[in-house]
Amino acid sequence: MFDGLKVLIVGDYDQAGKRFNSAIKEQIEPYAKNVKLLDWEKFLKTKPKKGFDLTDYLSRKKEMHHDCLQNNKN
Repeated sequence: MFDGLKVLIVGDYDQAGKRFNSAIKEQIEPYAKNVKLLDWEKFLKTKPKKGFDLTDYLSRKKEMHHDCLQNNKN
């Protein structure tokens, strides 16, 4: 199923999430070409709140996009 794929695991930013992400990585590694865990601090260039996850990131991006559109209306 993962043969030859590059996999990025994007999980919650808390201890339970980090443990879960590591466990998933270990299970997928034998089958995928490359498996990496997203480091939220490096990606965001700041320390996110505990439990931060992909849903929070996408919500933030959606808000930023909406604000940008509102600010650039003619």
